[in-house]
Amino acid sequence: MFQHQQGILVKKDDLKLLTDSNKIDILAVIEAETPVVNGSIQYSAYQVLLHKSKSNRARMIVLVRDYLMNIVTVRKDLMSEDFPSIWLNLTSHTGSKLLRGLFYHLWQDTASSTSLNDQTSRLEIFLEQLERAANQCKHVVVLGDANIDVNRYDDPTYQLRLIADLYRSRTSSLGFKQFSLGMTFVANKRNADGSVSSSSIDHLLSSQPN
Repeated sequence: MFQHQQGILVKKDDLKLLTDSNKIDILAVIEAETPVVNGSIQYSAYQVLLHKSKSNRARMIVLVRDYLMNIVTVRKDLMSEDFPSIWLNLTSHTGSKLLRGLFYHLWQDTASSTSLNDQTSRLEIFLEQLERAANQCKHVVVLGDANIDVNRYDDPTYQLRLIADLYRSRTSSLGFKQFSLGMTFVANKRNADGSVSSSSIDHLLSSQPN
């Protein structure tokens, strides 16, 4: 499961209610902007995995149920300080393997801007991770906030059209299929004309869609 959550240390009770009521095994939390201090984030019955940036802050936190840790390996070799992602190898009792990626494609980070060049550079880091993952495992499933609106893929006026085209072509060439998740973002305030902006920016990809 994927969850946007700002100020994770303040909203720990909300996350506990979410995990307990939905029996979630793996939960990715993004937009957390949490200072990384050893032992600062703890959740009962979960192992806490952090993506630490160069600024020593976590923009992504992943919670994994304790009982799964004997079949989960964190793939730090696929991860980078320059892009928020966490990669996990899961091996079933029968020996079948699944490589799971969780990611957050930022509009802007502390070292760059919202320019198309900078956004493309950040996306390229993720696409390189995805390619290495596909070369190492037959079954790869990726879930994350791409900040690319699926509903505007073919819109010639979309300001991120070049980035969207790069993303689509590369993921397709690597053998990934994208699944529709519907609208995944709805603005919390109305536009001047009274409408409410919405988009489909959270993406699910699989190398074995069947």
